[in-house]
Amino acid sequence: MHSRRPSPIGVTVHREIVHAALPSRSVGALVEWNVPTKDIPDEDAPFYYMFDSHRADNMQTLPWNPYAGKPMTIGEGIHWILNQKERETKKRPRR
Repeated sequence: MHSRRPSPIGVTVHREIVHAALPSRSVGALVEWNVPTKDIPDEDAPFYYMFDSHRADNMQTLPWNPYAGKPMTIGEGIHWILNQKERETKKRPRR
């Protein structure tokens, strides 16, 4: 039996699907970690989130950078979480 290699087109399509899903999953994870969020109109959502809102009000809940007044990038969200964890660690009383 010969093993079949996936076609280059199939691999490319698979990569595009996976990469399109990553921002969506990342936003979900950031929201679960309680980063600040804001509802913004679909047309104002950054292209890198690639969402199609299914809400009747045509809004999306995105991680929000309150200091910059704009949606967070995924990197900013990770940085926010790390800073919050560091602050929590510093607040704990020493034994």
